[in-house]
Amino acid sequence: MARYKEELEKFKEVLVKNDNFRDIYTYFMDNFGEDPDFLQYGKVKKNPILKQLMKSVAEKLFKKDVEIIHLLLHKIPKTSFVHGPCFINSKMASVFYFEDIRVGMLIVAQFNGETQFIRFSGMEAAEDGREAGDTFVPAFRSRAVH
Repeated sequence: MARYKEELEKFKEVLVKNDNFRDIYTYFMDNFGEDPDFLQYGKVKKNPILKQLMKSVAEKLFKKDVEIIHLLLHKIPKTSFVHGPCFINSKMASVFYFEDIRVGMLIVAQFNGETQFIRFSGMEAAEDGREAGDTFVPAFRSRAVH
């Protein structure tokens, strides 16, 4: 399974450097998403910080409160990579996230056939603005594709 560690490092670079968000998603699906061994390799793990970050990003995207349900995150052992599906306000969604660099992508399927790709990053911040603590302030870029 060392293969996944190396390939995930390549994917991390793609996620950070590629500005074509559909290509980022396609890279994941081609290299991991359709690999049954990879899908079984991850360990189910809750990540309340990532869930809060996703909620914050989705609320900025939709400009309203959102509810995230059925979030099923998988952490790949010996890596910082987390991924999984969920529903956001009844819309199918999925997320990729690298804990070490705090960068991820949220993919949301809209009812009109459009797909939103949102690359985001989180930064730990204390209430007085110094780094530390467990509050995350998201920054993101979004692309919609039909």
